Amino acid sequence: MEYRAKAQRGTAVSLFLLIYALLLGITATVVPPETSGLVFEGIKNSALIEVLKENLWEENPRGYLQKTLGFKQKNDEEGNLSQEYALWLLTGARVNDPYSLMLAGYPVLNGGEEKFGDIDEGEDLPALPGEPLVGIFCTHAGESYEGDGGRERAPKGEKGEVLDVARELSQKLEEKGIKTILIEKVHDTDYNRSYSEAKKTVLDLLAIKSLKLLVDVHRDSEASPRYRTVNVMGEELAPIIFVIGKGERLPQPHWQENELVTKKIIAETETIYPGLIRGIRYKSGRFNQHLSSHLVLVEIGNVSNSLVQAKKSADLLAEGIARYLLR
Repeated sequence: MEYRAKAQRGTAVSLFLLIYALLLGITATVVPPETSGLVFEGIKNSALIEVLKENLWEENPRGYLQKTLGFKQKNDEEGNLSQEYALWLLTGARVNDPYSLMLAGYPVLNGGEEKFGDIDEGEDLPALPGEPLVGIFCTHAGESYEGDGGRERAPKGEKGEVLDVARELSQKLEEKGIKTILIEKVHDTDYNRSYSEAKKTVLDLLAIKSLKLLVDVHRDSEASPRYRTVNVMGEELAPIIFVIGKGERLPQPHWQENELVTKKIIAETETIYPGLIRGIRYKSGRFNQHLSSHLVLVEIGNVSNSLVQAKKSADLLAEGIARYLLR
C-alpha cells in the first residue's frame, strides 16, 4: 500500500511538472519580457500551487478523496489513480480542453484573479463522514442586535442573539454535509476575562483532531451608517467582516496563516454572493488566534442590524465556508 501511495503521488507530481513546464513555455513564447515576471509570480501563487500544498502530500490520496469528498475517483484496472482524473483533481482542467488547462495555472489570463468551480445556489454538497470538521463558539456570547427592537447585550451571564447566529451557521453547514461542533458556553460573564475563558474552549476544540476550522462568531460593535447593511442580490443583509489579530504586543506565530484561511473563505463567499463581506479588519491583539493556524474571527452584522438580517448573512457565509472546506 505504501508503494502504491508513493506511485500515486509520483503520478501527480509528474503531471504537475508537465503542466508547470507547459505554462513556463507559454510564458517564454507569448508574453512580453517586461510582463513575464508578473506572469511567473501569478503561476507561483495560483490555485494549482495551493491545491498541491494542501492535498498532494497525503499519505493515502485515494483514501483522502473518499473521506473528504464523499465519492470514489476513477482508477485504472490495477486501482491506480488515472492520470486524466488526477489532472482534473489537481487543476480543474480536462485533457480535451486546452483552454481550461491553461487557466488552471495561469491566473493572469483570468484578469489576475483565481477562478473557482461553480456550485449552484442551494446545491447539496457531497455528504462528509461522521467526524466533525468545524468548531464554532462565541467569545462574546452576550452580544445581541438592536435592529428589531432588541437590546445591545443580554443580561450579564446570559446568552445573547449572537449565539442564535452561530447556531444558524452550524445548522446550515450541517445541511451542506459539513459536520460541526457548536459550543454555546457564555465566556463573557466577566467581559474583561472573555478571551481567557474562551481560550479553554479553543484548547478543548483543538484536541479534536478532525477539526479543520474554528470559527469565533461575533457581532460588530461598530455601526457605521454607510455599512449598516449591504445589498446582496437585491436584499438588505447584515454586513460581514473578518478580524485578524496580528499580536503586535505579544507573540502571534499564526496570524499570516489565519489570514490566508480567511482570504480563501472570503474569495469563495464573494464568488457566489458579491458584496456580502466588507473585508478584513486588522488589530494589534491576538484574540486566541495565536493558538491555531485555522481559527477565524468573524463579525456577522453590527449592533444596528436585526437578528433576521444576521441569520440570513450567516446562511450565505455557510455556503462560502463549505466551498472552502471542499476544495
